[in-house]
Amino acid sequence: MAGQSLTGPTRGLRRVRLAFGVFLANVVGVLLVLALMEGAARAVGIQARGAGRGDRALWRYEPLRGWGLVPGSSGEDFRGGPDRGTVRINAQGFRGEDFARTKGRDTRRILVLGDSFAFGAGVDEPHMVSTRLHDFVNADRDLTGGHHVDVLNLAVSGYSTDQQVLTFESDGALLDPDVVILLMCDNDFEGNMEAFSYARYYKPRFRLEGGALRLVDSPAPRAERRRPLRTWLFDNSAFAAGLARLRALAPLLSPGAAPRTRSSPEELMVALLGRLSDDVSQSGARLVVFNTGHRGEKTPLFHTIRPHLDAMGIAHLGLEDALGQARERHPETRWDFGDDTHWNVAAHELAARVMHLHLRGLARAGRIRLDP
Repeated sequence: MAGQSLTGPTRGLRRVRLAFGVFLANVVGVLLVLALMEGAARAVGIQARGAGRGDRALWRYEPLRGWGLVPGSSGEDFRGGPDRGTVRINAQGFRGEDFARTKGRDTRRILVLGDSFAFGAGVDEPHMVSTRLHDFVNADRDLTGGHHVDVLNLAVSGYSTDQQVLTFESDGALLDPDVVILLMCDNDFEGNMEAFSYARYYKPRFRLEGGALRLVDSPAPRAERRRPLRTWLFDNSAFAAGLARLRALAPLLSPGAAPRTRSSPEELMVALLGRLSDDVSQSGARLVVFNTGHRGEKTPLFHTIRPHLDAMGIAHLGLEDALGQARERHPETRWDFGDDTHWNVAAHELAARVMHLHLRGLARAGRIRLDP
């Protein structure tokens, strides 16, 4: 009847309905916000790894190095032009045309190790630093004695020095090189310390124990088994992929089961370069180290290790002077992609020219041989 108070069970039922309505409204609100964020991320060009475009769509899990490239695949890595960044992966699992495991009797070989700079992020194959170096070296008869020189690109985007060492040991040494070029980036110092990258892949790493290197986290765990939800989000959500690019959020995205190496990044780097130099020497080749000199590079890191490279007899040259002067003299050329500091076409060309001249100088000094 009118004015009669609700019984206890009726009041309780209304409270449950009200609470459920508030909960449902909050869920819908959160889903709506996430949908808007996802749409915004896609609108600005961020892509989930599984979107089928970009060079990361060419990656796959690999137990030795954490990830590798899918042989025979192709894609596009556009970063602002003028190239589309068209990518083809050869049968050996690296960028470029197929190559024979054994070189011809009158052929010399240069191998290029590195990350996305050497891989050629954002540029087409004819403009990659390795392709242009091939052109310059083979046009230099004084350097080659008229012999053909292969320049094979074994770089993979995202690789740190530890993965580059493993790449040479598993693939490069079998190719009978004469010269091995390592193109370093400043983020390699931190990358060597990490056991998880791109919110998607675990990676092997080395520890320094009593002055000796010990490989750990090998074979690399599969992220989809250890962190299935986060892995699925990174593969399918542009917003999650965008968050993964923010260094400030790396501790939240990186799993607790992937600890950092506890040592000096510079000390670990010197040890890794010493191991690579020994491996290269045992294959009958010589190691030559360059650093990218990209805009904003932490060049003092390389200044710290260069005396150690000299002590180990490792030839090296920083590209920071050549690229720094080029940026000052010809700012209209840009030399990178603006908000993305990877080399553009002009920078790849300049880097290849500087590398060629340095190799010529090393040959004249008797430190490398590319002629008969």
